[in-house]
Formats: sequence, C-alpha cells, structure tokens
Amino acid sequence: MLEAVDLLQEPLFGGFGLRLSVLLLCRGDLRAQLLDLRLRAQLQGVWSERAIERRKDACALSRGRAGAVTRLRRRVGRAAAREHGHKGRPASDSSSPHFARKFLLLRGKNQQGKRLVPPRCTVSTVPRLRTIAGRAYHAGRVFSYTKVLPHVTDTRFAFDGRTYHYVWHKYGHTWRSERAVEVPIALAELATADPARTLEIGNVLSHFARTGHTVVDRYEKAPGVLNEDAASFSGGPYDLVVSVSTLEHVGYDEEPREPDKAARAVRHLLGLVAPGGTMLATIPIGHNRALDDALTSGELGGTVSYLRRTRSLKWGQVEPKHANVMYGWPWPGANAVAIARWKAG
Repeated sequence: MLEAVDLLQEPLFGGFGLRLSVLLLCRGDLRAQLLDLRLRAQLQGVWSERAIERRKDACALSRGRAGAVTRLRRRVGRAAAREHGHKGRPASDSSSPHFARKFLLLRGKNQQGKRLVPPRCTVSTVPRLRTIAGRAYHAGRVFSYTKVLPHVTDTRFAFDGRTYHYVWHKYGHTWRSERAVEVPIALAELATADPARTLEIGNVLSHFARTGHTVVDRYEKAPGVLNEDAASFSGGPYDLVVSVSTLEHVGYDEEPREPDKAARAVRHLLGLVAPGGTMLATIPIGHNRALDDALTSGELGGTVSYLRRTRSLKWGQVEPKHANVMYGWPWPGANAVAIARWKAG
C-alpha cells in the first residue's frame, strides 16, 4: 500500500526555501509510523480528515522519489531526537515544538500560520493538467495542419506531368508521413474507376473518402473488409487494383518472415486485373528492401516513378538513383515512395 505526504522544509541555505513533494512507501513498521504521526497531527488539530485524504492523492508521484522521502524523514527524526536529548525514535510528546512545527509544514503553513500552498493544489492536479495540456496541444496541431496551413501555403506537387494537392488529414497525421502524397494519387485513380470492379489491398482510402469498392485486408477488422491474404485472394476480374503502403508488409511483417512473398503477391494480383485494366501500388522505399530491389531491377515489370521528400512538408519527383534513401530518417516514415503502375494487355 502506498501513502504519500507533502513535506515543506523550512528555509535552508541562507534563506532559500526548499519544497519537496515526495512519495513515502509505507509497508510494515513504516506504515505504523505514518499512522502514529497522523494521530499526533490530529491531536494537534493540524490535519483534518479531508486534508489527510488530499494528501493520499499524492500517490500518483513517481516511485523514484521514495528514497528522497526516506532520507528526509530520517534526517527530521534525528533532529527531533537531538532536541529530546536521546537517540532513536523521537519522543511521542504531542506538545513538542518540533512536532508542532513539522505538522504545520505538512499542512502547508509556516510557523506563523500563513498558508504557503493553495489548499486544493495537490500533487494529483499535475497529471490532470499535463493531460489537458497534451490534448490542447494535439487539437491545436491538428487544426493548424488541416485547417490553417492549406490556406496559407502551397499544397500542390507535380507527379508524372500532373498536379496534385497534398492530403493533410487528422487520421494518421498524414502531413508527417508519405500518406500526404500517396493518398491523393490513389484517390485520383479511384475517381475514374467503377467501384463494383475495383479492388483495394489494405484498408486505407476509406479513412479519407467515401468508398464502395472491395477491400482486402488480412488484419484490420471493419465493415465490408475481407480478412484474406493478398497473395492468395481470389476474385475479379477487376478494372482497377490499388494498394497504398500495404504490399511491403506482405510476408515481411509476418511470422515466419518471407522476404519474397511481396513480389509473389504482386504477380498474383496482376492475374486479377481484367484486360485493359490497371494496377497501382505505392510502396515506401526502405521498409522492404527485397521488394525495392525487385521494382528497381524491373523484375516485376510495370512503370515505376519515385517521389522523395525534399523538406518536412514538401515532396518532389526524382530519378530512381536519388530515391535510395533511409526509411525513417531524417523525417518520420518513408522519405521516398515508389509509385508503380501496371497495365494489363
């Protein structure tokens, strides 16, 4: 069981005040001592039951401060013992000026009875304030990136001779990752296809727009999502097969790991595309090197173009030799993306 007290030490070191909010671990004889101290405080009329309950709320403090309490408590005990002229535990005389001063300090007052700490400002308030501040910061950040920045900065980027707009969305904080460029390219392709003859691998686009096409995702549970393996899914034929940052996980993030399974999944999905149909896949560079090499070498065919992050919020199209960058550095997520497109004959 954990109990906690607020100790306010009188001014030390030439007038500098030292206030310690510390945690006291009370087990066995330590708990008994605390109860004994509480009884003395009540006899002095310093602690009310309500004040004791407020002090118990301080249990949210870190365990790492327990040692500091123990040392401080021992020091106070030794000082009290010297006052009473003996060693060991302080005397139990409730009229001792030492105990009167100590319990005034515990109550948050100095020796003149002036309050030093607001009565409701307990240690338990700190985690609540931290949570509120964190939520306010998060809400302000999302509002700034999704509502303010699109109106004060240029949100356009060029890719394969076409202009798109970055998608800065609160879901997944897309301004921080490759989703900012993957989603607009995929949504533009989706807008030209018949939903009844469209297949998406990985449930991504439904978080950013209304969709009505077939979605296959092995792990995500959601209405209308088929939990099947992309490397063995049977269906179609489809006029459009689209995948946003999903194929690099196939086989690579599974147990046991199969580095070549992603390439097999691409070949399998190409077999589901109807004649004249299209398959579009966006693949972050650096996550699955085996798939990156298969795309670069031309082993999987198709047309592959690359986008690379040039600044925190800016992307630009680059040559393949400039897209071989590290995943997760210097910015979070992918710093380059492969946009692969296949056309069925």
